[in-house]
Amino acid sequence: MIKRTVTIIISLVIVLTASGCSTYIHIAVPLPITEPGYQSDEVSIAVDLAGVKHIARTECPISISDPWPCKLIYSRVAVGLDKYSETAYSWLPISSDHIHDVDIGVTDGGTAYIVYRWDGRSGATVSSELYMMVSTAIGVPILVEGTYEAHGKPIVTARGSNVYVTYEVISGAHTRIRYRQLNNMAVGGWVDALAPTVDCEL
Repeated sequence: MIKRTVTIIISLVIVLTASGCSTYIHIAVPLPITEPGYQSDEVSIAVDLAGVKHIARTECPISISDPWPCKLIYSRVAVGLDKYSETAYSWLPISSDHIHDVDIGVTDGGTAYIVYRWDGRSGATVSSELYMMVSTAIGVPILVEGTYEAHGKPIVTARGSNVYVTYEVISGAHTRIRYRQLNNMAVGGWVDALAPTVDCEL
């Protein structure tokens, strides 16, 4: 189905008050497709403490079958932004590359971490690598996993100022699970270290 716009409906916003919590329904916010001939494919949303919605998504050509040369889009949605939303970043890799399996996490202070799989990158040693971008340095891809082939969709979680990603890799004949602290890349390792010869999936 051709989608000219993506409508992200933020169904519930929680407002903290001194006496307790109240809720209200936020208006639907249309996120326009960046150019004709593309359609929305994947969408991931995270919300910071200020109530700003951080959205990572892909747009893929309507006329080309998978694997598509898809765009990576990062947007913010909040009252006060132009028409309640803004597109902070839009990137289309070269046609032989494939960006997919996007997820996003955001710190309490509003720094977003966008994680995605990048297939077919020139110079890569594995067919599918895991990359991230940070909203404070948007447009600068950072390699998260290039030793093992990434597999499946990564899961990004945030707590306070820390952001983590858990993801599957192919190691030998098995599917295994690794993790990385995105705001401190020195922290990471195997989730399934006690069972390295058993297939594990997220």
